[in-house]
Amino acid sequence: MKKIIFLEKNKAFTLIELLVVVAIIGILAAIGVVSFSGFTNAAKKNVAIANYNSMVKWITMQSGFCEIDSNYNVAVLTWPDCNTKTNSSCKWMSSNLQNAVEHLDWEFACLKIQNPYNGIVHDINAGVSGNGPVTINTQPGQIFLGYNNTSKDIIIRMNTQEGGPILTTNIKWKF
Repeated sequence: MKKIIFLEKNKAFTLIELLVVVAIIGILAAIGVVSFSGFTNAAKKNVAIANYNSMVKWITMQSGFCEIDSNYNVAVLTWPDCNTKTNSSCKWMSSNLQNAVEHLDWEFACLKIQNPYNGIVHDINAGVSGNGPVTINTQPGQIFLGYNNTSKDIIIRMNTQEGGPILTTNIKWKF
């Protein structure tokens, strides 16, 4: 009987092959991290703009109802319980914009809108102006809800991102 002798070859990767694979994985990971960071920053900006637009649309809608009927009652959720509605007449809110801004702010406090940049729920600075312009903090995503007693405007502003554009909307509240 013949003896068959098998010569076994080493079945392993060389050090060079392993280094090449590790280098490729490192390059792909670096590209992925940079891309992911860009996607998350764009998403945060878009969420901040959506929060701002929601507030502008809701206040504009309430202003429209008041323009049609000055006896209309703006029903806002009452902070902090958020279970009851407070009816504030358009005339009363128009005569006292500071209280109007406070009542409008309650609605957004109860909706628990979150600033996407810092995770703070209800990151709204309300009543920050009187007859002058609303001051802007550099904190991106924070919404500033103010008023101007002279022009009878509700003023909404927001810094969309660090060093980015500032969105501003003035809504007439004179009835």
